Amino acid sequence: MIKGKRLDLKPVDRGDIETLRVWRNKHGQNFFTSDTITKQQQRAWYQHYQDNYGRDFMYLIKLKDGTPIGTIALYNVEMADRTADIGRILLLEQFRSQGYMEEALEMLVKEAFEKIRVWKLRLSCYLDNAGAISAYHKVGFQSLLRPVMIMEMKNSDISPEKPLTLHDSAYDVEGDDYESSCSNVKVGE
Repeated sequence: MIKGKRLDLKPVDRGDIETLRVWRNKHGQNFFTSDTITKQQQRAWYQHYQDNYGRDFMYLIKLKDGTPIGTIALYNVEMADRTADIGRILLLEQFRSQGYMEEALEMLVKEAFEKIRVWKLRLSCYLDNAGAISAYHKVGFQSLLRPVMIMEMKNSDISPEKPLTLHDSAYDVEGDDYESSCSNVKVGE
């Protein structure tokens, strides 16, 4: 738990994942990917998140009375070059424009610089998100003056509701076919 003046940042745990999924689906248009997330996808995300602990830290932003008001994360922590990203930022509408995001950012920046000892932090946001850009500037982030346009393309042959299985992969090879498909493997050696 990271303690602040008006807020605490509580590490996300298994009990939080449904709240996160509901918030993410409701506010998906604010994220770079806005697909609806199923319960199964959220559980898979949480398992991946646990597997990456040490490189990925996600927090619920909570008022001192325990009311959850948003999320924030420090992820892609790379100790080799001492960099990390801040993202997965969401503040519920009724708590915006009250300085909560700036406080949460300051707390996470302090944690990243003083405890994790990163050298550089990055974050990204939509160019039309003036409120977020203002909060980031107030905390000390500087624009790189390199506008980004996010583009995407979806495969119409695949449904995001159907999870990918190994037999769906073009790289799926089993049994004897596997050895014969490898150019550097000689069968019988």
